[in-house]
Amino acid sequence: MQPKVDFKLSIAICADNRPDVLRNCLGALGDLGYHLVHQVVVVDNSDDAVHRLANEKLVQSWPGVRYSVSEPPSLSRARSLALAQTSGDLVAFLDDDATCQGGWAEALMASFSDGDVVCAGGPIQPNWENPPPAWLGGELLQPLAILDLGDSARDLTASEFFYGANIAFRRTALQAVGGFAEQVGQTNTDPMGDQDIEVQRRLRERGCLRYTPGAKVRHLIRSERCSAQWFLKRYAWQSGSDARTPEAGTLAYLATLLQLQGMPSAADRIHEHLATEPGSLTEQAVARAQFVRGLAGTLLNGCDPTPRMMAVTRRRRTLEAPEFESFKCQVPGETEYLFLEFGVAHAYLFGAYGEIKGSSLLNPQLDPGRQPKECAEFVRNALFYAGRTGVKAVVLITADVLLCPDYEEILGDSEREVAVFGFLHRVPRDAASGEQLQRRCRNMEGLFVYSEPVQRYLEAQYGLTNVIHVPHPPVFLANVPVRAARRLPASAASDQPRLGLGLLGEVRPEKGYEFVIDALSTAAFEVRSRIKIVMAGAVDAEVERRIQATCAAACVVTEFNLRSPAARGYRAVPDNVFIQALLDSDVIVMPYEAGDVFSGHFVDALRAGSWFLVTRGSAIGNLVDRHSLGETFERGDRRSFLAALATLLERIASEPSPGPERLRLAEACSTAKVCRQVEEALGKATTARAAGRLPSYHLPRLVTGL
Repeated sequence: MQPKVDFKLSIAICADNRPDVLRNCLGALGDLGYHLVHQVVVVDNSDDAVHRLANEKLVQSWPGVRYSVSEPPSLSRARSLALAQTSGDLVAFLDDDATCQGGWAEALMASFSDGDVVCAGGPIQPNWENPPPAWLGGELLQPLAILDLGDSARDLTASEFFYGANIAFRRTALQAVGGFAEQVGQTNTDPMGDQDIEVQRRLRERGCLRYTPGAKVRHLIRSERCSAQWFLKRYAWQSGSDARTPEAGTLAYLATLLQLQGMPSAADRIHEHLATEPGSLTEQAVARAQFVRGLAGTLLNGCDPTPRMMAVTRRRRTLEAPEFESFKCQVPGETEYLFLEFGVAHAYLFGAYGEIKGSSLLNPQLDPGRQPKECAEFVRNALFYAGRTGVKAVVLITADVLLCPDYEEILGDSEREVAVFGFLHRVPRDAASGEQLQRRCRNMEGLFVYSEPVQRYLEAQYGLTNVIHVPHPPVFLANVPVRAARRLPASAASDQPRLGLGLLGEVRPEKGYEFVIDALSTAAFEVRSRIKIVMAGAVDAEVERRIQATCAAACVVTEFNLRSPAARGYRAVPDNVFIQALLDSDVIVMPYEAGDVFSGHFVDALRAGSWFLVTRGSAIGNLVDRHSLGETFERGDRRSFLAALATLLERIASEPSPGPERLRLAEACSTAKVCRQVEEALGKATTARAAGRLPSYHLPRLVTGL
């Protein structure tokens, strides 16, 4: 008998181009009644429009099951989307070709009654489409995600992991470690995996992984996955995952083989392994797969596989230095654009820029303010590594770090072999910072900014000619259709809901949020009775107490979800909490005191159909006035602010939401269009360097040869 638990469970299914198996997966959930008592979401990871349409129609036939699309396809991105769209204390993931058995959900939920459990999973039994060959067994069952650890519940050992076909997480623990690492996620063109193992490694620091024998699923094993050629390709791709993870021993088999037998050509040995099916011995089949894995891994790591050459070192600095081990683990061999970020600053923007083909992310979790020298050394190493491995460009997601010491020498290095770009989020606040930026940008190929006024200012003030304006992409609602209109209350009648005035994101002095709350506390009752203040983001505890007290004294209704930025930086609250606050905000208020600040929430609010109330003459204020998206007011002028609010309330009474200009502007700022602009700019500036790039091995070409 399972212990009684009070957790809420969300079930996420990441679907592929397989409507037939998704039907069986949903059918198993339906037979057990899980869709009626638990939240169920299907995230479509298909890259085929016909299959995607079939999946959507299938999901729509199940009441209460939510459907969304991961675009472009990526398994880790799909799981991140599922995490953002669910609300349960526990989130369980199923593959679309897995069918849960009786008691599955109950057993998983019971596992988490132990507060030390952060992740749980159960047996994955094979559902063979056809009988498997005699040699298929042992280690070769792992790529098929078959798992059976016995009939007793226990914690996993350090070398054991669950598979994504049957795994559940405690939401708070998963969010605390940063969720899924999208740079190691599987895609339909890049089947390298290990994303499940990678996140479980991070979770081990926060608790235990509990095997639960009662949480069983059956996993469909197609016939084509039971051939020797499939396993050889799968192991070759696995070498790419090895390069992204801390596993360093994957080349041991190949090294031993070469020392004993000498080095035949790669093509000869691969074709030899492909010539015949293995016999009945599992050991022979495993040995073949390990050889191909080691060979591909050696090539991807840029090594000559002969023992003689492995011992050769250059007089100058080489990629064999210890500081590059983490780069080899995290940077895929086919990377063209390497994005860098530090800690929790703006790493979330890689959710958009990561859609650029060939992009990957490095984040050493350093603090530029407290560890400037360590950050500068990391950038120096990243530029060297990128230049030696065929990367076209290194892109600093937060180029503001360039105002720290030591970067002028790094960017001015005459031996630098890779282009450098950066995204500037704030203009320099004083002359000294401006001169630093001026000197360093002259050694960069491009500097991206999010508004045209900032571009013009940097060009005029500092004579920079490499400043590129690109729109800020949506952060939270990138995969949500642009809302055509909102239903807003037209009066202050008791049966009408209040208008939400959103003050979203980090609360700091230059944002002007305290000015807004002070102004609202003096507004007429008929104004205060129509509104509620919605806040979600990072805030200092003392500032929050001051804001709460002002609102309470003025009887202003509030909907607050403010947290200390200590743990998660700017993204102090979970994404789903922020999204809900965004959707609850009928009017987005941006009273920024610095006119060049451009908020990433602007584009999300456009897509949500919100009105705007912003500082006149600011970067966003100019857009609001130009496209009639709301009202503007004079900076820091209480009377001007209240007058603009009153005018906006009158407009809202007759208009459901800003007109067609908003729709066109939202579409122009879509993730796809922003990425195209960024990619075009990167391509133009890196053409000259591409001719001198060193040759490198590309895994897709290698595996195609198999």
